[in-house]
Amino acid sequence: QVADRERLLKKREHIGAMPTRLETARQLEDVANIGGTATGVGIILSFITELVELSPRMNLKNVNVCFFIRELASLQSRVEANLLRDAMNAAQLLLRLFCLALREKTPYDYLKQFFPGSSLPMETARMMSKPETNTSNLLQMQHSGMNGNEYQSEKDQLLLEAIGCLFGLPWVKQEPLTFETGSVQRGRVTVALTPVAVQALTSIFEESKPSESNGMSKNDVQFYMSRFHHRLNMQKIDNIFERYGVQQPDGNQLLYLDGFLEFYRTAAQANELEIREHFHVLGYRPNLTRLSDEARFYSDESGEKHHNYPIEAIAIEVARYRSALPLLETTELLFNLNFAHHIIHSCPNPVAYTLLVAFAFGRDTRRIIHDALKLYQDNRQHWDNDWSQMCTTVFMILAAIPDEWQKDRINMLLTSDHNSALGLLRAGNTCHNTREHHHYAEKILELMKTLKKFRGVSNWMAENRVFQEWMQPQQRRMNPLQSRNDHSGRRDGHHNMHVNAHGHSDSEGVNESDIDSDDDDSAFDENLVKEMTVEGAGLREINGTYARIGQNDNVSKFMRTSRYNGRSVDFMLFRCKLTDGTRRWYISIVPENAHPGTTQDIDFYAVGPSQQHSVLDPNIPPRDGWMAIPSNGGGGPAPQVYPKESNVVGDNEMGYL
Repeated sequence: QVADRERLLKKREHIGAMPTRLETARQLEDVANIGGTATGVGIILSFITELVELSPRMNLKNVNVCFFIRELASLQSRVEANLLRDAMNAAQLLLRLFCLALREKTPYDYLKQFFPGSSLPMETARMMSKPETNTSNLLQMQHSGMNGNEYQSEKDQLLLEAIGCLFGLPWVKQEPLTFETGSVQRGRVTVALTPVAVQALTSIFEESKPSESNGMSKNDVQFYMSRFHHRLNMQKIDNIFERYGVQQPDGNQLLYLDGFLEFYRTAAQANELEIREHFHVLGYRPNLTRLSDEARFYSDESGEKHHNYPIEAIAIEVARYRSALPLLETTELLFNLNFAHHIIHSCPNPVAYTLLVAFAFGRDTRRIIHDALKLYQDNRQHWDNDWSQMCTTVFMILAAIPDEWQKDRINMLLTSDHNSALGLLRAGNTCHNTREHHHYAEKILELMKTLKKFRGVSNWMAENRVFQEWMQPQQRRMNPLQSRNDHSGRRDGHHNMHVNAHGHSDSEGVNESDIDSDDDDSAFDENLVKEMTVEGAGLREINGTYARIGQNDNVSKFMRTSRYNGRSVDFMLFRCKLTDGTRRWYISIVPENAHPGTTQDIDFYAVGPSQQHSVLDPNIPPRDGWMAIPSNGGGGPAPQVYPKESNVVGDNEMGYL
């Protein structure tokens, strides 16, 4: 029907709204004839489509309509559920909900003509709306205490979950984390974790604790929390153990399963969205079932298992259900930048990623790649706005989808030669030597570090070396008198550290100005140390070669991947500026995709400012003077650190006295 009407529009013939009832068999919808000539499916579809078209005029009922559609589309019985879902898709409910989500921002004029009620502008709907009374329905009661923004957000999320269920992805329907017990304590209704949440958290606990122990130590908890980029210093860890831990005979404390569950029960009440992100990172769907092992893990050439990046895991999981996705030409309309922006800012990440992957899977996405690259390029001076962040998410989604178009998408995403929409590698190669656009190249470099974690991108870059030279800094010949400006006027943004007690402060984040100075082109300096050697550390996993991966605090930072506590982790060697104005070098575990130098880090060794005065080049770490941080597992002796090409103690040409 949509295709026929679109052809009529192209012929400039008059076209009206699509009917909400079956055009050729209205007699089948006569409620009086149920059991005879009438069909239950036809009656249900007619009423649903009418409700969707009228719902913009009845704002309070929108939640109920979306909830009803979601429940119908997520029925579990195989035959009946598929029959009803296929009928709902044939009735163009996907496009009706698409218009209901975007209203006047619907990007296709002919859809506004087909579904005038669903796409009714917000202001017009308010003027036409009649006073409404609250329903006694349980769902409505749950929203009675919400303000306007919360109510709108809940409605949007239910609408998007309904679209996902219509798309054959019932796991986008969020499972509640808690429920009200009915009892009251201190004037407040108490809540408990749902059985499904308890089951998932129990599995997480068993995976996260050491196999030889029944509980988690403070170091285990700090490592666990670092997976979610939490900024937890030891004082906050102590607070967790004070509330939920159990004292041991040796004076240490352990967090057992009961305490772990109680911690999450309390945390879910305070910030449910954050806890849902925990489940996402750990490989759980919104309904708290787990992604398949095929989606969560991959094996390297040695057979060792590694975690897939969360977005890539979702893309692989959607690919496993490819046959269940509706083969509708109209679904290509759903993947556009307006709707992507709406999805990303209206529901939790797992739901948004799943929907966008499903919309793009197996489809020609050249138009949206071009539009996203152009928008990203146009917003290069405004990195923190919603549209720029949305483009970054779209790039990751498109790069992660493992279908027959993946290589073509990645190739266009990285090397497009359209002047107003240059591919990322081509744009970085063009801009990295120009002061005006240097920060655009730096931003692309940071984005490429994330994209390279996707196996499709990593394989493409291994096979295609074009436009990558600008990303590979060359080894430099050290000049013992060469030194960079101190930039002492920069705002403090890193932790305040006392080496003997892990002393991170409660810094809530790192300002990007603390990482890359405006007038520092060092990321592309041809004379940079490429590798550093760390040896002699009491914590043997620390020892080895660290490769340069960029910069922090205007100097190089280095990384080495190793095994620690049975896990694959990235050890980082970096310098950062503390709140007291001093600068220190650290060897730490830095959470994935986090900037080093925050309270997210797990520090093992550090060197203070007084030791750095013996180094002729302050832009590389000192050889000696390192101190262990025993509270995090940094045992003695402390290591020696030097450029890999110089393993002769006292080699003055390498910058050491």
